[in-house]
Amino acid sequence: MAEFWDAYRNAVHENSQLSEIDKFTYLKGLFGGEASAAIAGLSLTQGNYEAVIEILKKRFGDEQKIISASMGMLLKLTPVHNGKETGKLRKLMMKLKFGPGDCKVWGFKRIHMEHC
Repeated sequence: MAEFWDAYRNAVHENSQLSEIDKFTYLKGLFGGEASAAIAGLSLTQGNYEAVIEILKKRFGDEQKIISASMGMLLKLTPVHNGKETGKLRKLMMKLKFGPGDCKVWGFKRIHMEHC
C-alpha cells in the first residue's frame, strides 16, 4: 500500500490541476476486488473523495495485517511434492505471485522477481 500511495499521491492526489471528482474517478478506476467493494457505497462527489482516501488507508494501509493475511494464505497452500507435476507447480506459482511492494512488506530483497 505504501508504494502505491506514494505513486498515487505524487501523480494524482497532490495534482492541483485535477478536481476531487477527477481524483475520485481515477482512484475508483484503479481498484477491483476488496478495495472496490470497500468504496462501492460512496457516490462520486467532491466531498466523498477524502472519505474514500481515509477508508482505504484504514482498511489496506496496515502492513501487519498484510503480513498476517499473506501468512494465512501461505499456510493454506497445497505443497507440490513432485517437480514433474507442471500443472500443480504452475498453480502454486500463480498463488505465490507477489504484487508490487509485497517484497518490501515481507522484507525480501531482489530474488529473481522483476518488481521487487
